[in-house]
Amino acid sequence: MTAQPNLLPIPRSLKRTGDTLALNGGLIALQADPAADLWFTGRRIQLALKVYAGLDYEIVGGANDAALVTVTIGETGHSQGYRLSIAPGGISIIGNDPPGAFYGAATLIQLLQEYGAALPLLAHGVRPAIVNIGSILGHRGLPFNSEYCASKFA
Repeated sequence: MTAQPNLLPIPRSLKRTGDTLALNGGLIALQADPAADLWFTGRRIQLALKVYAGLDYEIVGGANDAALVTVTIGETGHSQGYRLSIAPGGISIIGNDPPGAFYGAATLIQLLQEYGAALPLLAHGVRPAIVNIGSILGHRGLPFNSEYCASKFA
């Protein structure tokens, strides 16, 4: 199994070891203060594990050595960036902030859709290419200019 996973957006860096992690149910640990900041992300992972792998996972707040999936907030170097690693000991998502953790969960969900309960071991890090993507009522985020925003409504 050396083919790269089908991920969108295409990752800037992805390292596979060639082996797989067999999922078998367990815990999802949300390590943030407060853990409620990651509840939506944890719930999305929980539902994806149920739908795509047929497994039941319980969500817990705080550090837990028994958790197979850990979502935490930590330094990744970029706003809304994340690091996802799937190792023999479990799955780790480290988001620079809650949106970064959510984007890491979205990548994990894509992997669950493709591989089910046998995920490839990998390390994946991402930073957003464009942080502000759009305009609302005339307020536009960089790097877009007024011509670009006007073309969206033409």
